[in-house]
Amino acid sequence: MWIKRTEAELAEEQRRQRRSRLRAALLFGAFVLLLVTFFFGGREALRRGRFTVPVGELLSRFPFAIAAGAISSFVFYKWERKRPTMICPKCERSKYDDGVIQCSCGGHYEPMEGMKYVA
Repeated sequence: MWIKRTEAELAEEQRRQRRSRLRAALLFGAFVLLLVTFFFGGREALRRGRFTVPVGELLSRFPFAIAAGAISSFVFYKWERKRPTMICPKCERSKYDDGVIQCSCGGHYEPMEGMKYVA
């Protein structure tokens, strides 16, 4: 059975989702930082005949890699959007939010973030 979350539970769920988004953005930024630091782009790799950066050039690439990682983390965090999922507490049918809140069973759809399942 689905019931509404309390205000404290709703605030905790929002904090959990925000931490999850932040963690994903930081991991993506670290991935970009590693790619920019250790690997050449397509044309440069073809010109040099290798994909990895020589050890002597790593320090010179690091400032740009930090900037690229930070910018990509910020963009990932701001633009990551999920379609909200709705659930009908009466019949437990779920759907993506399409603007229609009336369910065919006579109930109405609620945002899933505001609901919790109780056995």
